[in-house]
Amino acid sequence: MTVSFIGSGNLAWHLAPALDNLGFVVKEVFSARPKNAGALTDRLYQAEVKSSLDFSDSPSDVFIIKYAAAAHFGVFYPLQTFTKTRPINFKDVPVFIEASDADAEKKLMTMAKALTKKFKKISSEERKALHVAAVFASNFPNHMLHISKMLMDDKGLNFDWLKPVILETINKALAVGPEYSQTGPAVRGDLEILDEHMKYLKSDKAVAKIYELISQNIIDKS
Repeated sequence: MTVSFIGSGNLAWHLAPALDNLGFVVKEVFSARPKNAGALTDRLYQAEVKSSLDFSDSPSDVFIIKYAAAAHFGVFYPLQTFTKTRPINFKDVPVFIEASDADAEKKLMTMAKALTKKFKKISSEERKALHVAAVFASNFPNHMLHISKMLMDDKGLNFDWLKPVILETINKALAVGPEYSQTGPAVRGDLEILDEHMKYLKSDKAVAKIYELISQNIIDKS
């Protein structure tokens, strides 16, 4: 199959070369920023920058775009966080497929099977659950780390000191399950420590509120 990419963001940056290397020839890349499209085509074997959204004469079998309406369409959802500066091995990435018809499903499944052994057809409702769960598993913890770093920076402390506890927390949650690995004052019901922490955070009401809500949720579910 031949493929065109409409967009040159983080996902396209990784997915286009991965498909190209597997023989799904990427023929065209369109971007609202032609410079970005050019940077992506430089990573591909024979792709060209597409200057307009007129694909009526395109040679491609599949068009990968964020949102679109078409006769045959589907969702190709690699469940991963993508950054251009971080390499991704798609063999470790689960890919989820949703398609409007058998023809679209066949094409998407063919690409998914070439990329990874972890692929599955899902419904729209299941995909929504996956996305919400991924936000809690990835985006929110990253923001918590950002807050943690700000607290350290505020006192001139080295964020690297927290890396061992961060790594152990993630590894333990993955090894035994997050429901069995929670520690800290909230799960112990240590209200004295929780109150001290709230007083410490009083200068930043937004962060204090986050601390209060999460601590209460831990207590409620313990």
